[in-house]
Amino acid sequence: MPQDITGVAADAAFASPIEMPANGDAVDIAQYWQDAIQQLCDREAYLYERFGNIANVSGDWTYVDSGGLPDLIQKTVAFPLYANHVNGLWEGDGNGGFRSLANSALICFDLRLPKGAIPENVRAIIDPGVARSGTNRMRMRTVKKTVDYATPNVTFATLQDNRDDTTNAKQVINGGFVGATAVTDTETYAVWFNAGNTGGTDNDLIQSLEIRFYDPGARND
Repeated sequence: MPQDITGVAADAAFASPIEMPANGDAVDIAQYWQDAIQQLCDREAYLYERFGNIANVSGDWTYVDSGGLPDLIQKTVAFPLYANHVNGLWEGDGNGGFRSLANSALICFDLRLPKGAIPENVRAIIDPGVARSGTNRMRMRTVKKTVDYATPNVTFATLQDNRDDTTNAKQVINGGFVGATAVTDTETYAVWFNAGNTGGTDNDLIQSLEIRFYDPGARND
C-alpha cells in the first residue's frame, strides 16, 4: 500500500548527513529509503516554512514562520554620525562625533534603515560635560516619523525617552523602539539627542551610535 511521508520542519537536521547503505551491507533497504526520504521531506518543510508560500509571491521574497508572521534576521549596524537639524547648535568634535554648542541643543539622526526593517534598540556612547540631575541631563529619544503626502503632513511620535546616568563619566545610553512597525515609504525612524541644560558652556559629546534591527532580507516588499 502507498504511504504518505509528511515533512516536519522542526526535525530538519541540515548538519547531519543522510545515510544510505554501502554495497554489501545487510540492511532493511525499505527502512533506509523511508528514513532518507523522511529527512529530505523534513528539510523541504523547513525551507517552505522559512520562505513562505513561494507560489504566491509577487516577485519579492517575504520570509515568514509557520504562523505566517515575519521571520526576520537581527542585525546590528554602527551608523556613521551623520545628523540633520544641527543648525549651528552642535559641531564636529574632531574625532567623528559631535559637541554641543548651546543649552539643551537638539540634534537628530535619521536612520537609513531598509524598507521592511523593524528597529529594536539603540545604544550610544555619550560624554556629558558636567554631572546633572532630573530633566537637566542629556536626553536621547527614539522617534517614529510619519509622512502623509496627500494632506500633506509630517508627524513625529516619541517611542522611548532616556537620560544620562547623572554623572559626567563617559557612558553608554540605551533606548528602545517600543511599538515600532516595519519601515515603509511613509514611516521611518530617527534618534534625537538634546544636550544638557548647560550644554553651551559644559559641552556634551556624542561619540558613537549603534542600531539593532530586524531585517527581512535583501529582497522584500
